[in-house]
Amino acid sequence: RDSNSSDNVSGRAGIQFDLTDDFMTYASYARGYKGPAYNVFFNMGPNNRPVIDAETVDSFELGFKSTLADGRVILNAAAFSAQYDNFQANNFLFLNNVLITTLTNAGKVKTEGVEVDFLARPTDALSLSGGIAYTDARVDRFPVPPEAPPGTPPQVRSGSQLPLAPKLKASLAGEYRIELASLNIVPGLVFAYQDEQWSDLNEPAALRIPGYSTIDVTVALSDKNDRYRLTLVGRNVTDENFTALKTGGGPGGVPRLQIPRDADRYFGLQFRANFGGK
Repeated sequence: RDSNSSDNVSGRAGIQFDLTDDFMTYASYARGYKGPAYNVFFNMGPNNRPVIDAETVDSFELGFKSTLADGRVILNAAAFSAQYDNFQANNFLFLNNVLITTLTNAGKVKTEGVEVDFLARPTDALSLSGGIAYTDARVDRFPVPPEAPPGTPPQVRSGSQLPLAPKLKASLAGEYRIELASLNIVPGLVFAYQDEQWSDLNEPAALRIPGYSTIDVTVALSDKNDRYRLTLVGRNVTDENFTALKTGGGPGGVPRLQIPRDADRYFGLQFRANFGGK
């Protein structure tokens, strides 16, 4: 048994400047806080009593939002930077040959990057949307436990990429409305890409998740007012195999893989009805 108390004042401030009716810039600062914690699991022992220190973050963002081409294009962009102190991170380890997840203070970490997204209607029938984000999320300094012997190196090297934080993500989607006498046919396509990432702070080669891309297709039938829509959906039509998460401790020492449903190609039907509109 143990106890802990803590208090904090956090907040957010921002400024916005409208250069024109169609172009706005902004800047913001936020201070975030996550309170102390304990490693509580099925066989918690005395060595798990030390408190996990509170996590704080200073976050900055600078960007713009715009409407272009007489309202046919919306373009937004942002640059961001966040510095975390006493970052609380999950860490995998083996206890009595059982894989468990423990909480740890990962010291100072930083995430910074840029993202751009857009929505466009080149014609009344064609709609396009997409975005791209580059994120550099890394460990700046991992602490050495106070009880460790002098000269003990950090458990995680500085510069390690944070878990489940791909550097690059991108998407592109489009649909085209074909108008017939009594209904509309709307084919669509979505392309998505995600860069490689790791499942653990130490970037072990066995827990590397390779980058992958997927393509989804749809063909919809709708009435002229789009109150009713029936859509044939094809997910991951290229049948791209990928992993959502890897952990150690599999049979013979191989990693365990968490495979999402979308890692296999499948098809389905969706029906949508809108009520109350004109």
